[in-house]
Amino acid sequence: MKSNQKYKSPLLISLISLGNEALNCSYVNELSNLYTQIQDLATNIDVTRNSELFTNYILFNAHYLQKKGKNKEAQYFIENYLKEVNALNSTEFALVFTKLSNIYFKRGQFKRSSWAIDQITDKLSSLSAEVKIPVLFEQNQLQIIRGKYSQALKLSIANLDLAIDSRNPELIAEALLNKSLCLRLKGNHKEAFITIERANEYFKSLSNNELKARILNQLGVIHSYLANSEEGFVYLQQALDLANLEDDKILQIQILTNIGTAHEFENNFLEAFDYYRKTVEKSSQADNEYLFALAINSFANILLEFQEFEQANKLYVHSLKIFKRIDLLRGKMITYNNIGNYNYYQENHNEAILYYEKALNIEIKLDDTYGMANSYNNLGNAFQKLGNLRSAYRYYVKTLELLQVINDNIMLGAIFNNIGNLKLEIGSLPKAKEFYHKALQINKKSKLNEAIAMNLSNLAHVAEQQGEFSEALTYYNDAIIYDSKIGKEYNVLNHYENIIAIQLEKNDFISAENTLGEAIKLAENIEDINSQAGLQFQYAKLAGYKMQQEKAMQYYCAAAEIYKNDGNMTAAGECYFNVSTLLYDKKYYDLAIEYLNKASDFFKTDQNWEELFDTEYFTSKIYFEQNEYTHALRHLSEADKISQEHIVEDIKIKHLIRSIKSHIEKTGKN
Repeated sequence: MKSNQKYKSPLLISLISLGNEALNCSYVNELSNLYTQIQDLATNIDVTRNSELFTNYILFNAHYLQKKGKNKEAQYFIENYLKEVNALNSTEFALVFTKLSNIYFKRGQFKRSSWAIDQITDKLSSLSAEVKIPVLFEQNQLQIIRGKYSQALKLSIANLDLAIDSRNPELIAEALLNKSLCLRLKGNHKEAFITIERANEYFKSLSNNELKARILNQLGVIHSYLANSEEGFVYLQQALDLANLEDDKILQIQILTNIGTAHEFENNFLEAFDYYRKTVEKSSQADNEYLFALAINSFANILLEFQEFEQANKLYVHSLKIFKRIDLLRGKMITYNNIGNYNYYQENHNEAILYYEKALNIEIKLDDTYGMANSYNNLGNAFQKLGNLRSAYRYYVKTLELLQVINDNIMLGAIFNNIGNLKLEIGSLPKAKEFYHKALQINKKSKLNEAIAMNLSNLAHVAEQQGEFSEALTYYNDAIIYDSKIGKEYNVLNHYENIIAIQLEKNDFISAENTLGEAIKLAENIEDINSQAGLQFQYAKLAGYKMQQEKAMQYYCAAAEIYKNDGNMTAAGECYFNVSTLLYDKKYYDLAIEYLNKASDFFKTDQNWEELFDTEYFTSKIYFEQNEYTHALRHLSEADKISQEHIVEDIKIKHLIRSIKSHIEKTGKN
């Protein structure tokens, strides 16, 4: 026995008690001297001889090292004493293995975490509520990571009952937070919000900054999802401030990811990119493969928005390798869905379907209702793109059935809009309008401005096709209001262009000119070259309607120059073709042919054979009218060659061209 054991043990217990109080008050940096004293004293004492001292010593050291961000060292410290823990009573044994499970969990070693918590299972009934609650919490975390949200919810409810009986505010708040998290992951966002609000009522009475940060984080996430973005950002920033104060790297990564996602909801993609980049940097240094795989998944998602498809796919493949290595179904499910989205954006719809089905198989295995609804919706979108409308509709209906269970208005609004798109595609305009209206009503309740703008735009398209032009104009103008709120200038420009087309159709030239003025200002402001050209094209059409041919030609030429500089040769060619038609009407044949030659060069560059055919045919027509049969025949022969080699379906045109050529060759006349 080491000397003075009798006197040093009480002193060590007192120092550890003092250290625990300091840790609870987040005085981690001030603890270095005390920590050194405790280690020095422990080297002169056989801490394993006193079970209470042994337990406190292990837990204090593990807690201190965790607070310093040294989870690996904390793990090794406990593992070094594992041979001795069998001498502990049930409560002490449970405390040690619960802490070990927590450390494994924070390192992303979920199998080991599960093993550690399983060591306590047969002792669970004999434990007090205050010891049992952390055990249930660890079990709850493991079920969430595995994607088993229903089982996790049952555990969180049981945990809450125990916490309420204990009357411990910290345990109650923790249990409410866990229940809210499970509800959110199951898609029950309203119930999740009510539950986290209950947890927040205990906020002022809490001393645990980590718990307070996690409550604020959950509040921020739910507010963002429910489109209360301003409140969401406030809560998330408060959560991040506390995580920074605690220097909790893992919590920082989780909150930074959520701030990135909140920016993504708001279409602030540059801000989202910046936050996701930070999470990748931090998670690469966090000794947690799981967090790193999640971080590069989120970063890849935002890369898709910037059309960095190749880089995004590399990150998805890398994250999938990690999830396969740590054998985590939920991680594989997330990545399969994301790879499906990558292929969808690349228009590889059959490949997208394969990955959505892989995700769906896991979701069915996990009984993840919310995930299944999402995958059915994705499958519906992919099948619709392939033109398989029957399969698309079947998957949309399956999504609707699941949404009745989880009552998720945001996804419900999206699915009604998708069904509206399908009905529009098959020409069922009244049904399309009905579903777009349903989507609009739901999205207005959810305050989703982007979705509302999309619904209004879709309703405008339906009204146009029904000939209800006044109604269409109302919808487009309303869509402009919502897209302007969220900074979707390109969408606003599209709405302006549609409005102009309707105004021209109605011969409302004054309104069309006013709208064009607004649109061109916006296009110049956001430096959208392509839209500027398109609007110049609209100005030309307007001038043509007003019989102002000179102005029309000027605008067409201005548009052609913009398109040419932007590399859009086909559009430039169309502008010059239109100029030639105006010149032809004024009988300026030589000039008309000059512009047709310019158009021809542009169409050849883009290999746009149909436009090139029209150009050659029109050129031959002008030469016919000038009785220049040699030139007419040459251009007609070129048109014939194009029709033979590139326009395979139009047999009538080919026969017409041949008969005209034959007539010219025989008679020398037009």
